Amino acid sequence: MLVPILEIPEIPAGSANSLRLQSALTQRIPALNEVIRYSNSRLIEAEQLANEMRVAFAISRDLNNRSEKISKAKNRAAQRISERKTKLSRFRR
Repeated sequence: MLVPILEIPEIPAGSANSLRLQSALTQRIPALNEVIRYSNSRLIEAEQLANEMRVAFAISRDLNNRSEKISKAKNRAAQRISERKTKLSRFRR
C-alpha cells in the first residue's frame, strides 16, 4: 500500500516591511518579576493595600451574611412559635 505524498504548502515571499512587522510583533515581553523589579514602589504598596482591603471586605461581607441568616432564622422561629400559640388559643375558646 502506497502512502500518498502530501504537498508542502507554499511559503509567502517576505518583503522587508513584513519581516520588520513580524520581528516587532514577536519582540520579547519582559517577565513579570522584571517589571516588578523596575516598577514604582508606591504602585506595589498600593496593590498590596488593595489586596488586603479586598480580603478584609470579603471577611466582613461573610460575617454580615452570616448574621443576617441567623437573624432570619430567629425571626422564622419566632413566627412559628407565635402561629402555634394563636392556633392553640383558637381551639381553647
